[in-house]
Amino acid sequence: MSATIASSLQRLRSAGLTPPDRTRGCSGEEVAHLESKLGFRLPATYREFLLALGHDPGSFMVGSDFSFDRLLDLQVEARALAREGAPRTAFPFLMHQGYEFLFFMVGDDEDPQVHRFEEGGTGAPLGMTFSAWFAMATEDEIRLSRLSRASVQKDSSIIRLVERLSLGARGWTETDTWDGDLCAVGLARSDDPRRCVYVSTWKRARDRYYYECETPTGPGATDYEVTERGEDVDFEMLLRAMERHLGGEYGTTSAPPAQ
Repeated sequence: MSATIASSLQRLRSAGLTPPDRTRGCSGEEVAHLESKLGFRLPATYREFLLALGHDPGSFMVGSDFSFDRLLDLQVEARALAREGAPRTAFPFLMHQGYEFLFFMVGDDEDPQVHRFEEGGTGAPLGMTFSAWFAMATEDEIRLSRLSRASVQKDSSIIRLVERLSLGARGWTETDTWDGDLCAVGLARSDDPRRCVYVSTWKRARDRYYYECETPTGPGATDYEVTERGEDVDFEMLLRAMERHLGGEYGTTSAPPAQ
């Protein structure tokens, strides 16, 4: 097993997200049978993921659909969503709430590059391999779990926002810059944590936000400038601002409904 996959699995177990009684992987025979139906061999790192978490991933990425039993159906559903937008060699491995999915290219590598497709857009690379994506998603889920368990640390409006944003699927992550502010959170690119967006729900109506997009100007923690600001915006407007600042290359997003 690759070191990155093994480390991520250990991190999930240590955080209590994949307890033994709620985690079940696939057998090698099951994976081989799937490959025979698909007509190609799956990449090594993805096979390792299936062998560990394929049938039941515990509390990892609840709300996203990536279980082994659904993989063949996901191929059909993802291509119906993408129409002509997904390459012929794409293998969709995760669907999020019916409007976006992640995929890699068959035969690309034993640790293939991950791409993202969302409704109304086109496929775009996340700039990371499958194992790197899994590691990033693992850390994102651990942070979200800590927020959820320790409600005294963050207001429910922030927990709800983080859940709706699906950070791991976007290549974004949460920073610890504003841990002391119960009604605020810092969100950043996974590969550039100092390029971030500060979001606050303090004295705002439900699902209304104040935000600042911050760009570093030097090496110090206070060396940054605010390049965009919103005083009282809804989720859609916040998401558009975050996409522009943290990764506009991922295109326009149709946000899921509030829970």
